[in-house]
Amino acid sequence: MRVRIILITLLFIVLIPWPLNGEESNSFAFLEEALVDIAETNRIPGAAVVVVRNGEITWSYGYGVGNKKEGWEVTPETVFQAGSISKAVAAVGVMQLVEEGLLDLDAPAGQYLSLWEFPESEFDEKEVTIRRLLSHTAGLAPRGYMGYRPTRDIPPLLDSLTGEARRGKAVRIVEEPGSGFKYSGGGYSVLELIIEEVSGLGFEEYMQKRVFQPLGMENSSYEWPSHLREKTATGYSVFGTSFPTYLFAEKAAAGLLSSAVDLGRFLINLMEGYQGGEAILSTSTLHEMFTPVDLYGLGFRVNKTSEGELVVSHGGSNQGWKSFMVMFPEKGEGIVTLVNSDLGTILYQETTNLWAKNLGLDYSIGAPGWLQMLFADPITRLMRFYY
Repeated sequence: MRVRIILITLLFIVLIPWPLNGEESNSFAFLEEALVDIAETNRIPGAAVVVVRNGEITWSYGYGVGNKKEGWEVTPETVFQAGSISKAVAAVGVMQLVEEGLLDLDAPAGQYLSLWEFPESEFDEKEVTIRRLLSHTAGLAPRGYMGYRPTRDIPPLLDSLTGEARRGKAVRIVEEPGSGFKYSGGGYSVLELIIEEVSGLGFEEYMQKRVFQPLGMENSSYEWPSHLREKTATGYSVFGTSFPTYLFAEKAAAGLLSSAVDLGRFLINLMEGYQGGEAILSTSTLHEMFTPVDLYGLGFRVNKTSEGELVVSHGGSNQGWKSFMVMFPEKGEGIVTLVNSDLGTILYQETTNLWAKNLGLDYSIGAPGWLQMLFADPITRLMRFYY
């Protein structure tokens, strides 16, 4: 009888879904409830969220539809435009060339360029270094790019750099290099050309071979290949009208298409490398990337909580798309949120903050109000084009 009681007790212990870190086994189910509520309240068509912990994707969720007319459901593998998260991924490609000794972080960027040069200005172009381009401290304009309709020919990157594709608005030095933070998509266009010139490969080909394929990021591309088109969601405005899938000559700055699962794999690899494990970059390189130069480190925004915990993040905003990813490299915790709506900032802000609160992390991000969202995007797009 006593043996039977012991066996029953052991079976009970094995089969019961015991709490994980004080939460139920499905510890992020509360995110689903919050996400659905926010999305329905704000008429957001679709979103995908992935939570990573200690080298694994521990929770993922797809909400809503990728295309309102066609009605197909979003999954964590659905392809979204990632906006400026493109820069963080491209920065990894740059740092691989640094590790190989093909680029020097503190060398003038111009020494790696033969096809294009900085327009004349009052500033010394030799002060525009690879490090400053990566950290947005090189003083370059423009801030960002609008993209091109997929029905027209996408101009070559050189036409964007020279301004031929942008009504004469070339990438140029507008502030003293090294004087402070100035967010610059133009700087990443320069880095894109440097990758091509140094590697001898097209930028997309290089990133496929060096980053996406090694990390198993099968649903990621800096172009829009046919095999991803049926998986790609449609972006929507604050009014619910659809945008075409704008494409970019300036791929490193804004052209990445990816899934929440793929970006989760990306975060996992970087965090494992940061902690000393095998990764796409060395531990020392990742520590250098995650050390602030100003507001940013090399390719990522870097800051610390009030308790001194390292936080590494990047957001994205293309027309009809919002995205955000953040990781705590020392803890192995991260989250990715992708949304196919200009209202997506509300959603990724809430999911990120709830995730952090649940883990006891002293971290939060603010969300804009309705009027700010309504007017900010049109103004930002004008700034992207004319500045």
